[in-house]
Amino acid sequence: MIGMVTRMTPQKGVDILAEALDTLMALDIQLVMLASGDPALEKIFQQAQERYPDRMRLITGFDNSLAHRIMAASNMFLMPSRFEPCGLTQMYALRYGAAPIVRATGGLRDTVSEFNPRTRTGNGFLFSEYEPTALSGAVARAVEIFRHPAKWQVLVGNCFRSDYSWDRAAGQYLQWFERLREERTAV
Repeated sequence: MIGMVTRMTPQKGVDILAEALDTLMALDIQLVMLASGDPALEKIFQQAQERYPDRMRLITGFDNSLAHRIMAASNMFLMPSRFEPCGLTQMYALRYGAAPIVRATGGLRDTVSEFNPRTRTGNGFLFSEYEPTALSGAVARAVEIFRHPAKWQVLVGNCFRSDYSWDRAAGQYLQWFERLREERTAV
């Protein structure tokens, strides 16, 4: 299951998701969206829900509790944003073990790294080009890893170990200040 909690706007990538939707459904996925916004985009996904009644669900509006339940129930979490200065939702998804599938932009690029089953590194799946085929490619890579339970468990473990807490950030700043102090003392 792929979850998505977002505003229904082109900034959040729902326009390219709409274009890629039939290709994604051919991958035999389930998609649950909690979203609202642009009425024309809402209509596209309402119609898609009618075409794929057993594999697509759109819930319009926003409910924070439901948003977290969707993330917790999802295997993957989709954020194909055109731009995303920071992004918190992908970090929530990581805490739930829902592998993020994101466009490599802004804070998404800073917090999600491509999973490499050979090196066992990375916590999600990225795509760079803002286009439906790039989005479909990232989802296809995620689905392929999902079909291999041992690899998927490594990925989920990487998600759980991702740490973007203030404690970690503060520790990095302290290390940086200590290096500056040592360099200044050495002069």
